[in-house]
Amino acid sequence: MEKTKKGAVTDQNSFYYKLFNHIPDPVFIADAETGQILNANKKALEIIGYPLEEVKKMHQSQLHPPDLNVEVQNVFSQDYKHQNVESEILTAEGLRIPVIISSCHDFDCGNKKYLIGVFHDITGRKLEEIDKQEKELLLSETQKIGRMGSWCLDLETNHLTWTDEVYRIFGIDPGEIETTYEVFLDLVHPEDREVVHKAYIRSLEENMDSYDIEHRIIRKSGEIRYVLEKCIHKRDNSGKIVSSTGMVQDITEKKNYERELRKLNADKNRFIQILAHDLRTPFQALLGFSEIMLADLNHMDKQTLERQLKIQRRSILKTNDLLEDLLLWTRSQLGMLQFEPAEVVLNDILVELLDSLMETAMNKGLSVELPPDDNFIILADPNMLKIILRNLLTNAIKFTDRGGTITIFCEKRDESIVVTVSDTGIGISPEEQKKIWDLAVPFTNPGTDNEKGTGLGLLICKEFVDRHGGTIKVESKPGRGSKFSFILPN
Repeated sequence: MEKTKKGAVTDQNSFYYKLFNHIPDPVFIADAETGQILNANKKALEIIGYPLEEVKKMHQSQLHPPDLNVEVQNVFSQDYKHQNVESEILTAEGLRIPVIISSCHDFDCGNKKYLIGVFHDITGRKLEEIDKQEKELLLSETQKIGRMGSWCLDLETNHLTWTDEVYRIFGIDPGEIETTYEVFLDLVHPEDREVVHKAYIRSLEENMDSYDIEHRIIRKSGEIRYVLEKCIHKRDNSGKIVSSTGMVQDITEKKNYERELRKLNADKNRFIQILAHDLRTPFQALLGFSEIMLADLNHMDKQTLERQLKIQRRSILKTNDLLEDLLLWTRSQLGMLQFEPAEVVLNDILVELLDSLMETAMNKGLSVELPPDDNFIILADPNMLKIILRNLLTNAIKFTDRGGTITIFCEKRDESIVVTVSDTGIGISPEEQKKIWDLAVPFTNPGTDNEKGTGLGLLICKEFVDRHGGTIKVESKPGRGSKFSFILPN
């Protein structure tokens, strides 16, 4: 810039003053030695909100918020002339306006040097950056919530780009590994790897626009997860596929939910089978006995009539037990059974149960041995505990040969109570042991006197033990009896 007489830059009649006053961006002029502001154009005064008289009393550093770093505070110093520095203007109302000081140089007028700063308002750009950041954050949070990430594979460089959520799905920290297609394949479950690879290669060879596939992955921790992959291909101007972009979503919970639905559906089918078969059979027997008795009532002697009535009574009792089991199972599945634990004396419940079961046991010549400690206390729901023991005792009686023995004993282990019902009966094979806890697998055997069952009893036992936070197990060998033990926290 051409030198003029001393003070021309601040002379309102000078050409340079008129020129800088018509510049559309804010311009401040400061003394190069003291940093005191000497002048400002109209745009600068409009933005900062101070009259010119006030501005002339300010040091150049007062244009900026005091919390800015030293580099920005000293932006008017000679060390930073001719540089673009991002800063902020602090207005009289305390507003912070983002700017870039794109020109900061000395202007020498005789013996006087000035520093001139041209401020470009970048509020619009900052708002766009904030909006972009917010959108990226929203996308990241949305992907995290949906457990869905995105990726891009450059076929020329084999470079694979993942979003943060893809790293989370695979259980890897961002930047921990160099991602390539081969690295991705290594994370796919070995049994699914070939299928996944062939699906992708086929989509390229057949020039498909997109494809999707479900498969398993193995996370860094060794955990197996299910994912859904969807992919689209991008082409260059010649139509050649140059990159693949896609999404990967963790669908493990969905898969677990589907498995649970299949199990519930199997339970429902099993439930219907029980209703259709096990209820129809005893009722048909009762109808048959009733018809026989009605037809021969006048010709029956007292002993025959009593025998027929006892047969009917046993059938009615069995049918009633079945209905009770079905009702309990239904109420348990619907969450209608209240869990109300209390301290109960084990032998009191056993004596009450044996009053109703002893006749059947005695008819088979069975002996039942109770725990030696008749004051053994258990913290449990009394009704559920009674049902658990009734089912285990009923099964022991049912599957024990005449003259056999049923033993009930209990012990305290650490903070748990173990109750065991053992018998000297026919036992259970390893294959059958796998079925007794699964409603989806129909399983019931006739007893030693051909007693019938539903298979629901042990399932109800497990359900109620689970409600206590405990576990139940069986130890048995064919021909050597069975031992059912349940453990309850106490």
